[in-house]
Amino acid sequence: METLGSTERAIVFDLWGTLARKGIDISDGLKSMFDLGHIPDFERQYEEALQTRAWVCQHTMAEQFLTRFQLTHTPASIQQVLSVFQEGISGAELLPGMIEITRALKPRFRLGLLSNTTDIESTVTDRWRLNELFDTVMFSWQIGTLKPAPESFLTLCRAMEIEPKHTLMIDDSAPNIAQATALGMDAILFIDAQLLRTALRNRGLLQRAD
Repeated sequence: METLGSTERAIVFDLWGTLARKGIDISDGLKSMFDLGHIPDFERQYEEALQTRAWVCQHTMAEQFLTRFQLTHTPASIQQVLSVFQEGISGAELLPGMIEITRALKPRFRLGLLSNTTDIESTVTDRWRLNELFDTVMFSWQIGTLKPAPESFLTLCRAMEIEPKHTLMIDDSAPNIAQATALGMDAILFIDAQLLRTALRNRGLLQRAD
């Protein structure tokens, strides 16, 4: 792989908040719907409950959410959970400029995708045909670990047959960026496509014409 003056051989992107956004933030929507704002680590509990395994069906996933947060199981409460997921997934869209950036990088680098997400949400990658663009796509529900756990990053590096020191991580989460850096990766905290282009050009990873 050509590196344009850099040590990077692989570039790894986060999905939500970096490549794409949901119609609504699903965890925030559930927290609001079920009045769970008093739980200080709600986000992490939500991820651990729903994003580290595959689900037989959406109904089972909704039941697990209700169980984790000690909520009553009723047909109505299950449907409430599923309606939030449906709104988030149906309204999901790629962030402006991001596919153009990944296409410009594709000829010169191996591209990876690493995301904390449920198996239900990850189906949007089929809609956008991201498997054709990325060499390796890996989700937390497949590997059973969540970023920023070191094993999440290392599992992807092993799958891509690349050392962390030759990998650039692009993510909108500061804790994920900190962990990637601690493992020896280069890392860029994602803000928007324009700033990402500048950061990539400053590293010599994108040409001015890209």
